[in-house]
Amino acid sequence: KENDDKARADAQGGAQRPKLSLELLRFLLTGGVRTGEVSENPCPDWLPESSWGELSTLSENYLPKEQGNILLSTLISRSDAWKEYLAHQAPETLGSATPQVGLSSFEELCVLRCLRPDRVVPAVSAFVAQSIGAHFVEPPPFDL
Repeated sequence: KENDDKARADAQGGAQRPKLSLELLRFLLTGGVRTGEVSENPCPDWLPESSWGELSTLSENYLPKEQGNILLSTLISRSDAWKEYLAHQAPETLGSATPQVGLSSFEELCVLRCLRPDRVVPAVSAFVAQSIGAHFVEPPPFDL
């Protein structure tokens, strides 16, 4: 198995495929399952309740505990930066919303899903192109 992975990486110019958690993939696709009460939204003036609920679910159930705590605390401490990120036309092009949290690029996709589900498709396309190659997201040439 390890030799197959190495051969595949060598065939792709040495690029390593990112390791994806099945639980995080499910969260990205479905939004996850909440197993308790959601705490009060700390930013109700700009953060929709649905986004707060999903972000809470992500941080409490799908991220390592320390990262989840930092994620929620930065939402409060850097409220203006988060509000600007949320309001941006294409926030996925801004880079990480959470550099101090240390999330992987896939975990960042999950955060984006919580805050701006309308921007997940272009962000996933960019993730796939960067991770395993642009030819996986580019349409084939049209040839009759």
